[in-house]
Amino acid sequence: MIASPSQLTAADKILLHLREYWLASGKLEFPANITQRGIADATGLVLTHVPRALKRLRDDGLIREVSGHIEGERRRYKAYFLTDDGMRTATSMRSEILASDIELRRGDALIPMKLGEALGMAEPGVGLLEIVGKLGEDGVLELGAASHKTGKAPESDLSEAPERAPFHDREE
Repeated sequence: MIASPSQLTAADKILLHLREYWLASGKLEFPANITQRGIADATGLVLTHVPRALKRLRDDGLIREVSGHIEGERRRYKAYFLTDDGMRTATSMRSEILASDIELRRGDALIPMKLGEALGMAEPGVGLLEIVGKLGEDGVLELGAASHKTGKAPESDLSEAPERAPFHDREE
């Protein structure tokens, strides 16, 4: 059980990260995000800490190591994938984190919600680890003005847009 999403261990972060690459194990070329450097970049861990955490996870039977070609690289690298046990562990951990109670700061207001709701409000492409990284130890999340969906389309200047052409062969 996780005490707080903001207190994830290096191993927890790696499991959550590798969960997103479950299907990559069947490819001929692997994405760079599952190498030691890619894992360090994606999780915010120091590169020298990653091998130790990976060794512990491998010894626990939660990940497996594969040597293969990485997209855009000529030489082979070690890539890391979750085992079935690792996938179960990471999925359980993710569910627990998404169900965590947090408060979202909007201006001066604090809005209570589940972390999963806040993740749904974030911009496309923002992942769970990025949201958890913005979560303070007090359980307050600050997405920032540009980092959340407002439910409104952005205003656009359409003064130079072309005239709308009529539809042909359509009834009104």
